[in-house]
Amino acid sequence: MLVICDINIYKLGHYIGFNQYLLDHADQIRRAAKTDRVVFFFNEEAKTLLSIPANVEVEFLPVPSIWRYQPMKRFRIWRIINERMQQYPGAHLYYMDFDKFQLPVGLMNMNFRLSGIYFRPHHRITTSNRTLKIRLQTWLKRYKKIAAERLLLRNRSLERVYILNDREGVSYLNKYHGNQVFRYLPDPIFDYGFEPGTIERPVDSISFLIFGALTERKNIRMLITAFGRARFSKKAVLHLVGKTESDQYLQSLRTLAADSIRGQEAEKSVLFNTDFVSDEEMERYHASTHVSLLVYRDFYGSSGLIGRAAKHRQLVIAPSVGLLSEITEQYRLGITVDPNDLTEITVAMEKAEQLVKKQEFEGATAFYKEHHPSRFLETLFSID
Repeated sequence: MLVICDINIYKLGHYIGFNQYLLDHADQIRRAAKTDRVVFFFNEEAKTLLSIPANVEVEFLPVPSIWRYQPMKRFRIWRIINERMQQYPGAHLYYMDFDKFQLPVGLMNMNFRLSGIYFRPHHRITTSNRTLKIRLQTWLKRYKKIAAERLLLRNRSLERVYILNDREGVSYLNKYHGNQVFRYLPDPIFDYGFEPGTIERPVDSISFLIFGALTERKNIRMLITAFGRARFSKKAVLHLVGKTESDQYLQSLRTLAADSIRGQEAEKSVLFNTDFVSDEEMERYHASTHVSLLVYRDFYGSSGLIGRAAKHRQLVIAPSVGLLSEITEQYRLGITVDPNDLTEITVAMEKAEQLVKKQEFEGATAFYKEHHPSRFLETLFSID
């Protein structure tokens, strides 16, 4: 039997729709894994955020959200999971986010099989900033990750560690650590009610989208400034959709946005939506805007938003370093830029206005098909 555990179900991101899909396709998981029983472990907040099908077994664990960010509490979380697993002798646990749990998994004993997803492996930790301080901090972070990975891999119960959208990374990690534990996993592009092309984008304007948690990792100040400097031939709109780190940070972004387009209000708009939006609203934003801004700074993995952009044939502006750069170039999804170069980002925005008229999206269509959720389920839960 399988136990699938995700304790990150909060009204802060789109893990809700992701896990709802798993629940709704429990039968497909059973078939892929060749088992007759699947049990889900979620945090208690999931009770109000997920709809549990009648034929699916679910347990809710008493795990406060703050515990995830406290190293010692993460050991307590793992002890709770470990204790619950004793009810299911012989089960295979799929843990959906290893990134904060390498230490407890590596140091605590368990008597069940274990697999899971690992989002930010060490080989992708690099920096686009050339200052000595940042380079040293990045080097230290990278080697801390290596140590954590080695600790994780010492667990003899560990069978598979899945890496999203990174075939080269899987080969590298297996060679680096001298094993075959790491596996490739396509990051699923879920459908939430809007098929590609169901919404027509306006032809008399150009619209850009920054979506998700509005943090400086997404290079938001640089993007707002570049938008203010760019020159367009038609009305231009920048949408920022997502929650911010704090009210003070949000106000600083609003002030920067107003200052950046001052005197250009007739030609440019910056629109904020800082409410938590539903999966259906997320789809609508991607379907109705022209360009997805994914110019993340020092970001170490894939992003589900690049799949969302591919699905809805948005032009992508991505960083010129890291996995997002490689995906954008391989599938010809758009433009890559130095995330620290204001002029380069500005020019890319101006270029995007022309490219959206003539961009060919064969690569985007291929990426969307290759990352269908059924492939994700079959890859993750299939028995070799």
